[in-house]
Amino acid sequence: MDGLVIRENTITENQVAQDLVVGSQIKFVVEKRSPDALIALLERSKKLSEDDPEYRAMIDELDSFLEARPGRKVIGLEAKLQIGGRDDLIDDAGFLANRFARRLAKNQMSPSLQALYLHCLSRINSTFCSYIQPLIRGGAQKSTVDAAIYKLVVEPMYEEVTAVDSSLSTEMIRGMLYFLTGKCHLQWE
Repeated sequence: MDGLVIRENTITENQVAQDLVVGSQIKFVVEKRSPDALIALLERSKKLSEDDPEYRAMIDELDSFLEARPGRKVIGLEAKLQIGGRDDLIDDAGFLANRFARRLAKNQMSPSLQALYLHCLSRINSTFCSYIQPLIRGGAQKSTVDAAIYKLVVEPMYEEVTAVDSSLSTEMIRGMLYFLTGKCHLQWE
């Protein structure tokens, strides 16, 4: 309701039958995702060999997330969060992004884990760009943005991937989000 101004109004003898909400409210509705497609993807990835064109395409796609996004100035995770006014996230973001980067490096020889990481990074990137970034650009409060990240990115991703890899925690998923931020894929402004 940008630009709406209400002046000199009087409300009398009014009863509120339920909770009264002043301001705007955003409700996040997330459909449950079945892990079946992810399970099938991982099974298929186990059968791929290094000379298989499908495997090569998967690795190329994953590599695109591991490198800085072309056309965007590389300034690092901390600077990106500072520009977006999110200094409050810097300590956790750096720690979690590094945790994910170490895990990624450790598992670089596993086709099934590479497929899983590609799936997660791609989904996080798409969801952030489609839902979170518009909230940020629209001037949403930090608490609203944080709630949206948890409800639309972290929680659904966690529920989906734990069916195939119980070691992926919500903190690791947050690490993926900050990893993408540091690689200039996600913008916080």
